[in-house]
Amino acid sequence: MFTKEVYYDNAEGNYQVESLLQKGTLTLSIEDINEGASTQRYSFDPKAGLVEVKP
Repeated sequence: MFTKEVYYDNAEGNYQVESLLQKGTLTLSIEDINEGASTQRYSFDPKAGLVEVKP
């Protein structure tokens, strides 16, 4: 599953989030004109729920 959302505000810049769910891992790619780009990864643990995967 892949989704992409882009927000644009003429006064503030833009904000983009892409999400990819593959083999039990959720990857979020975030790009913000003010904050820069980042990637976050999460896995699903039946006992702990959503757990961030450290690089």
